[in-house]
Amino acid sequence: MDLFGDHPEPTHDPGPVKAKQPEEGTEEDRGEKRKRDVSSEETEVEDKKQEEKKVCKADLVKLTGFVSARRGEREEMQDAHVLLPDLISSITNLPSQVSRLAYFTVFDGHGGARASQFAAENLHQTLLSKFPKGDVENLEKLVRKCLLDTFRQTDEDFLKKASSQ
Repeated sequence: MDLFGDHPEPTHDPGPVKAKQPEEGTEEDRGEKRKRDVSSEETEVEDKKQEEKKVCKADLVKLTGFVSARRGEREEMQDAHVLLPDLISSITNLPSQVSRLAYFTVFDGHGGARASQFAAENLHQTLLSKFPKGDVENLEKLVRKCLLDTFRQTDEDFLKKASSQ
């Protein structure tokens, strides 16, 4: 049984993705390039900064999203989706550890489209307002808390709206 036989083929083929290979060279070659009279502590700090730059600012794979939707047995399409591959421009004062930010979501309608449409319109805005700002420690923990708070807030906002109607 082919579940996607009636869906059209994607119109854009990003092609194979190639990861950038690290520069070749031995430890001795790198040591020769750094013929400076610097204490070992300063060298370690410099090496750590270089390593962070390579990890954070490396050529990252471009994220591309595709969407295909099909109404099921119900009378209306109840699902919703949002694709925002670049949220960096939408948020200010990001933590220095964050080099890119993308948002891809699918919302499943359960017995109606109201909840999925509300989530599609509001969840990312709430997420952006709660996202950690500035230089922070424990970024992973803060992002996890931000996601939980965002889902909780969106749920509460939808319930308020639904009960008032």
